[in-house]
Amino acid sequence: MSKPDLYQILGVPRNATRAAVKAAYRAKVKRVHPDVGGKPEDFRLLLLARDILSDADRRRRYDESGILPTETIERNFDSKVYVAAGDVLLAVLPQIKSPNYENVLILMREWVASHLVELERRVSDLDLSVEKMTVVEARIQTDRKDNLLRSLVAGRRGDLRDQRELAMQEHQLYESVQDFLDDYHYFTQIENVLISTDIWSSR
Repeated sequence: MSKPDLYQILGVPRNATRAAVKAAYRAKVKRVHPDVGGKPEDFRLLLLARDILSDADRRRRYDESGILPTETIERNFDSKVYVAAGDVLLAVLPQIKSPNYENVLILMREWVASHLVELERRVSDLDLSVEKMTVVEARIQTDRKDNLLRSLVAGRRGDLRDQRELAMQEHQLYESVQDFLDDYHYFTQIENVLISTDIWSSR
């Protein structure tokens, strides 16, 4: 059995940008999703292609070797994405007055979009802090044999870089959550009478 070509699966050229990869996925998933009659195998391959080709490191390894990741296609969904999606649901739960009549997925997508903006701001602030610390480190002088204060600054700058890396990883995670939520639809009840209070109770 020949190995699947992830670029062919998505229908994108090998130099496709990350945005083009995600756009191709969104266009194709409407036809291959199991909810609309698609084959689960085709859906899993499409997800695999999107996840690898939209991740710079995994894409580079795939381009260099032509080998798919060691994890099986069935385990392609990262458990972290599931956990994060569950966290998003819990975060928006207090906003939901009536899950019968409100589109919970819209609330979740809005929360994720807002969180991504917050993470981008955090990364930008950390970049600026690292730049400042670099200048500070270079300007600290002493007559002592060991420049302990400079070492301290260098260490704290390293901490800031670690924080930036974590923020970037979290941003990537919630982009995956965003893609994950795009695969689903939410059906609400329609009622002729406008509900003003809409306090949740089972019915």
